[in-house]
Amino acid sequence: MAQCWFFSNPIGYTSLGLSICEAMMAGVPILGLATTEMATAVENGVSGYADTREAVLHDQMRRLIADPAVARALSDGAARIARARFGIDRFVAD
Repeated sequence: MAQCWFFSNPIGYTSLGLSICEAMMAGVPILGLATTEMATAVENGVSGYADTREAVLHDQMRRLIADPAVARALSDGAARIARARFGIDRFVAD
């Protein structure tokens, strides 16, 4: 999974799925609907993109496919945010 350009999650009716956390931990940028917890877990331009407009998400998908450097930057951001938010160190500290 870590070799993918992004992880697309078009589901807008459930809370943040474990697959999103796993993808972020693997350093995969997330693209998904900005509903439920997705809107707070994904930071636009840092770890992926969350939006309620399908056209915006499609544009970002095309951008990540066309520009591997942007995808790599988002990959680093996704892994960093996932470690801080979902990593074992955070749970131990809490």
